[in-house]
Amino acid sequence: MEEKELEKKAPGEAEAENIPENGAGAENTAENAAGPAGASADGEAAPENGKEEKKEKIREMLLERGIDLELMKADQNMADVDDFDFICHVAFDKKPLTRKERANNVKKRDFLSKYSGVAREVLEALLDKYMNTGIYEIEKTEILKLDPFLKLGKPAKIAEYFGGKDGYKQAVRELEEAIYAEEAV
Repeated sequence: MEEKELEKKAPGEAEAENIPENGAGAENTAENAAGPAGASADGEAAPENGKEEKKEKIREMLLERGIDLELMKADQNMADVDDFDFICHVAFDKKPLTRKERANNVKKRDFLSKYSGVAREVLEALLDKYMNTGIYEIEKTEILKLDPFLKLGKPAKIAEYFGGKDGYKQAVRELEEAIYAEEAV
């Protein structure tokens, strides 16, 4: 599989446990990589978080085989590198970007300019969380219950700043796509 194809599949979809679902299916191409998405961690059906679930499944499969990405990254002084970049570095000898570099690239491309007010604050905070903790955290709506989001309201109120839950989930997907977008050469 070519690197470009891998990069297009890397961004996950936002989980929406705290925001009611309307039920859309996961991409079949992503499903082929990690198997079927069955249920969320709490056992409920998870139709819209297929990509996120697959990333978690891949991480679990690696751990089951004795491959700890976090430990490997630490051993190579690459703890600040995104898991996706680290895997591409190991598999394809591709120069990895740190999460900070990816976040700065998003800012340089001015992705956030299409949002204003609280919606922009939320996305800026999500980008900061990505930079500090990685992609897995920003995909979960539970993050909206933590600082700095607490001062902006409950998850449902935050979703309203994006026109509702679908708008919020779309904005998070677009943010992830911007995080993993390739730089024009």
